[in-house]
Amino acid sequence: MNALLGFGFIDQRENLVFIGPPGVGKTHLAIGIGQKAVQASYKLAPHWLPAWRMWI
Repeated sequence: MNALLGFGFIDQRENLVFIGPPGVGKTHLAIGIGQKAVQASYKLAPHWLPAWRMWI
């Protein structure tokens, strides 16, 4: 997790893919990493808008 919060994957233009069964927190994890990235001054462009409407 600490490696993800270093945001090296963003600087290297790599994608993150979370794989697992329903209900294990994949979306929650993606939103949390996105929040931290924005706080670290990265720009965010989510690819699934309905989950992000609560932020607009």
